[in-house]
Amino acid sequence: MSVAQPEMVLVRDDELQRIAEEKGPASAEAQALAQLKTQRSQDLQVHCFRVGDTYLTGPLPEATEPASADGELIEALKREEER
Repeated sequence: MSVAQPEMVLVRDDELQRIAEEKGPASAEAQALAQLKTQRSQDLQVHCFRVGDTYLTGPLPEATEPASADGELIEALKREEER
């Protein structure tokens, strides 16, 4: 039996702000917003993510694959660079 992994979802600042205002200053959303503001005041490029019922702050995940999976296009660009 496999356990489904919760998806990591980017939470927009305005959405986090709205939910934090609705749920109050003791909510997880308000705490995540405060943490986000503190980290950004230190000039960190961070965002808020929701994983299940948990909020996390951190940088955007690194891409693990090239932006284009079109092998022919990549090969054509490489050949052009070699000229």
